[in-house]
Amino acid sequence: MDDKILIAAVGMGNLIQNVIFSGPMNGANAGVETLVPQAKGAGDLRLAAVYLNKGRVVLSGFFIIIYSLCFYIGSLLEGLGQNKAVCDATQVYILYFAPALFLYFLADLQRKFLNSLGKSVLPMISQLIMAFCFPFLCYYLAIYLDWKLVGIAVTSIALNGFTFLFNVFLTWYDPDTSETCIWPDRTSFRDFDSYLAIGLPNMISQAFDMLSYEVLTLSSGLIGVTE
Repeated sequence: MDDKILIAAVGMGNLIQNVIFSGPMNGANAGVETLVPQAKGAGDLRLAAVYLNKGRVVLSGFFIIIYSLCFYIGSLLEGLGQNKAVCDATQVYILYFAPALFLYFLADLQRKFLNSLGKSVLPMISQLIMAFCFPFLCYYLAIYLDWKLVGIAVTSIALNGFTFLFNVFLTWYDPDTSETCIWPDRTSFRDFDSYLAIGLPNMISQAFDMLSYEVLTLSSGLIGVTE
């Protein structure tokens, strides 16, 4: 669309997504990769399902906290010396795109859960479908309908939601994993110690790892929008 402000807003928006969403939430999902194989090795698939539900609860809690911070992202970036028009566009982009990230990491959690049970082909199918559909739907909404940044966000919400639901359906449909499809109960909302003992260090390390690279994006924003 040859709009320098929108291009810069996507770059700045991806910076925020990587630092405050992708790093921490990807780290939070690490607990499943450690605890689910242990439960599988013990022959207790119900316990594996409990760990999956704990992961969903943890993701939901962190998302609510992080999303509440997104309403101040524009002001924060402007305070760091970024272009005001870019900051305003980034604020819109982040607020619309954040739910897509939540759905993405729910799908990622389900993917890691299936991988831990030795079912890596199932999530690959949904990921390939999503990757094929994404550019066409994104072009239609963002360019053809002129929804711009909102179109990118809506595309991501729709396809990440599809990936998550498809992964859950595959888990339910496969006879080897169908018994792990249980609703969250009281056990999913207590005794988070073992899960967070693995997830929290990963969250912190990945968040700082992302930040160390994204400082480059902040620096480029100080040089100028066009540059």
